[in-house]
Amino acid sequence: MKSFTDHSGYKVNITFNSAVFSEPSDVLIFPLYNEGIILTNHKERGIELPGGKIKNNESAIDAAVREVYEECGASLSSIQLIGQYSIPDFNASGLVKSIFVAKVSELNAIKQTTDTYGPVIFETLPTTADLMREDFSPYIKDEVYPLTINHIRSTKKLNSYLKLIHI
Repeated sequence: MKSFTDHSGYKVNITFNSAVFSEPSDVLIFPLYNEGIILTNHKERGIELPGGKIKNNESAIDAAVREVYEECGASLSSIQLIGQYSIPDFNASGLVKSIFVAKVSELNAIKQTTDTYGPVIFETLPTTADLMREDFSPYIKDEVYPLTINHIRSTKKLNSYLKLIHI
């Protein structure tokens, strides 16, 4: 487990060890598309990873699939839980967010009622320096993105991640 302080001053704990995962309240998705990734352009915060709250009676995987579709119009061919982070002092019950990597099979138009302007397609994975641009959300400027990308690259199991769960 690694810890860091986010842009709001909260202590964040991140792990890629499934043995210590707990029940999540939210999801965050790394939707891979060809050799790159699809991010979403939030109307208030800017470019960020898709994600959000898990609804009542919804599994974390179902929430991840729904959030990617709502925010990016992306249909997924596979998805895998790879990590989790928590912010214990975020509110009275804390925040636990499961991290998924997914493979995008197609892009569709999004509903105008969403809180995003839709997908932003990157042909290659953005670097940490790219994320510091003004048009990126503060939420993507912490350590979650680089730590997760490094984990994906270091495990050399990306193809196996994307073949484990087909939807």
